Amino acid sequence: SSLTTGFICQSSAKQRTGRAGRVRSGTCYRLFSAARYNSLPPFQTPEMLRTPLEEICLQVKLLGLDHDVAPTSDANSNPNDSKLRRNKNTGRSGIYDFLSLSIDPPTITMVLKATSLLRSIGAMVARPGESGRQGNQRSEPELLTPLGAILAQMPCE
Repeated sequence: SSLTTGFICQSSAKQRTGRAGRVRSGTCYRLFSAARYNSLPPFQTPEMLRTPLEEICLQVKLLGLDHDVAPTSDANSNPNDSKLRRNKNTGRSGIYDFLSLSIDPPTITMVLKATSLLRSIGAMVARPGESGRQGNQRSEPELLTPLGAILAQMPCE
């Protein structure tokens, strides 16, 4: 993983302004113009949508969080409240199913690109005897290789 420098969002700038007078009177100095402030996004893009997914895909596989997990909702609950359900032989990508439970999930395309790259470097292989469809949010089930297990334990991109 790496830390990159960039401008903050408007909500973060407002929060930092509030910190200036929290303990005693203070002043917040912003080292950018009002025009720059107005060009900033109102909120920060979620980290899962702005960083490469390869590392998190490896972590999901290493921890076994992808085993037959499918998002579902109870008929009596809010349809936006997802719960975990064990679902055998769905043919869906377990990584995508697990990541789709997050508040701001990545798209299936982002997950497919990440798993494709991991396959090309030998960190993952397709599960023998199974295949899935590319459409309808499906992909081939993956297995972690010994190289993938080592990479998943290393903090790298």
